[in-house]
Amino acid sequence: MNQDLYDAHLATVLADVERALERSAAAGFGFEGVVLHAGAELLVHRDDQPHLFRQDFNFARLAPLPGPDHLAVVRPGEKPRLIRVVPRDYWYEAPASPAVDVGRGFDYVEVGEVEDAIAAAGETESCAFLGDDPEVAAALGIDEDAVEPPHLMASLDWDRAYKTAWEAECVRAAAVKAARGHAVVRDGAAEGLSERQLHHAYVAAAGLVDAEIPYPNIIGWNENAAVLHYQSKVAERPADGRVLLIDAGASHLGYACDVTRTWARPAAGSLFGELLDGMEELQRELVAGVGPGVEYIDLHAAAHQGVARLLAS
Repeated sequence: MNQDLYDAHLATVLADVERALERSAAAGFGFEGVVLHAGAELLVHRDDQPHLFRQDFNFARLAPLPGPDHLAVVRPGEKPRLIRVVPRDYWYEAPASPAVDVGRGFDYVEVGEVEDAIAAAGETESCAFLGDDPEVAAALGIDEDAVEPPHLMASLDWDRAYKTAWEAECVRAAAVKAARGHAVVRDGAAEGLSERQLHHAYVAAAGLVDAEIPYPNIIGWNENAAVLHYQSKVAERPADGRVLLIDAGASHLGYACDVTRTWARPAAGSLFGELLDGMEELQRELVAGVGPGVEYIDLHAAAHQGVARLLAS
């Protein structure tokens, strides 16, 4: 990934954090800084297998550092500190290396244990905490009222909606992976492959394993496609495969894409095929309308109106 794009992105994120602190202070809730936690990996009850780990999005936006337990401390006027936890463990491989040189923008520290990361964070009692682990916040001496305080979060959530060039590049990389997966599913649908076969083909073509997809793939033939969050993936090929819906994405450095497509076989009938062609044309019109100054709500309304025209025609 492009180091210069990340460096500019980091400057933007740090500015967003400082602005959030200023807004929070103006509302009467002042903090000296912010501690961002990557999140903790939780084990299945009475087992040694972990639940699927998803890194906290605020930490992931700050630093492309895979894995749990890392901490970052941001204080206005100081170089931010990034503490990476690399367990000394022969049971599991070491966490992947960062995609960019994070040491350029941080006071960068590597430790072997969570307790060492907490100690390396320094004095944080007057900081806010971003993350979902109140036990880590308590160990840092942070009061529970300072865990994701609403005024601070509102500012960060607002600014996060504006994507930097680095973030756009990450989403683009995710979309390229997903496009490869969707292409093989399109061909597999024409052959009438089973939902499970199509899922396996998707992750293989996208170069992912199940843990790397941003949400469980939805792949449903016929009536299964009408279940909004259809969970199953039938192993047998459909006896009468008419319509296939796939809702599947990919992720890259904490950023994801989300792509939904519907494929019809000849047995679906000409009317349904015409509706799909109309939706394809409408989608291209909407994409062509995206640009600086165009309001999302206007595009949303245009989509509703376009779908209504299709159904009424």
